[in-house]
Amino acid sequence: MEDRLFESKSAEGSLRTRLIKFCYAYARENYDSDWIRLYMFAGLAGGELNRRYIKRVTEPVLRAIALEIRSHLRFSGSEKSLSKEEIEYLWIFHGGLYYHAIRQHIYRLPVDAKALASLVEITVDTIISGYAQLLKRQTAKRSAKRLAA
Repeated sequence: MEDRLFESKSAEGSLRTRLIKFCYAYARENYDSDWIRLYMFAGLAGGELNRRYIKRVTEPVLRAIALEIRSHLRFSGSEKSLSKEEIEYLWIFHGGLYYHAIRQHIYRLPVDAKALASLVEITVDTIISGYAQLLKRQTAKRSAKRLAA
């Protein structure tokens, strides 16, 4: 799945454009009533479905997004250097979009399905700018530790 997001940087455009396209397509494919309800019930039942999906799909996608945002921000580092805080930050990003589907399909609240595209755009803009702040804070913390040592 992450391959579709990053397979052709030049053909797909900017990181923002690629993330918006990917997140919108992901939400349209995965956030339907049957999948959301099945996923929620499986999690409540304690089955393996959720853990396997997270391990094989969600976490690799979040890691790929983290590396692409780092590259976009000209921040060096490999996948091994990704911090837990970076991945948690991206879980919040994922969770915000996922919760839109939960409100619609689990709670049966009125949700403007047509607003999904603009929600994805706002969320992507927020995550990219917030990620820059996260990396600055982490760099400052590491510098302070080095100075104190």
